[in-house]
Amino acid sequence: MMKINKILVIIFILISSSFTLFSQNDDNIIRITNTDVIVPDSLVIYNTPGQPRFIKLIIKNDRKNSVKICNIKTPEGFLVSVRDKLIQPLSQTQLFIGIDPKVITDSIAKEKIIIETNLIIPITINIEAKIKK
Repeated sequence: MMKINKILVIIFILISSSFTLFSQNDDNIIRITNTDVIVPDSLVIYNTPGQPRFIKLIIKNDRKNSVKICNIKTPEGFLVSVRDKLIQPLSQTQLFIGIDPKVITDSIAKEKIIIETNLIIPITINIEAKIKK
């Protein structure tokens, strides 16, 4: 099942990038500092039928130590892909979050994506999917 999800994520990313369906703004940055993890309050993905939509986030590691992504807990219907699981000191990586409109049938779905790292506290992303019928 995990391999199928990863394949779907890659296919959706390729399709989405070819149609420039990525939506991003300056608020889509997760910043890891020496004392805190700063995450956007809430991320919203709008989707219309037949058009998968992804949002692109940047995870910035402002620490002098590497941050290792160990596990990503994703609710059913959400797809997550990270470019690098090891974020070097003072560098960044891309994180893509998408929805599968075939699985999420409600017009609004509110969920949490949890990224477990080598840090003490996991990174929690509040996400809301709004699907037009």
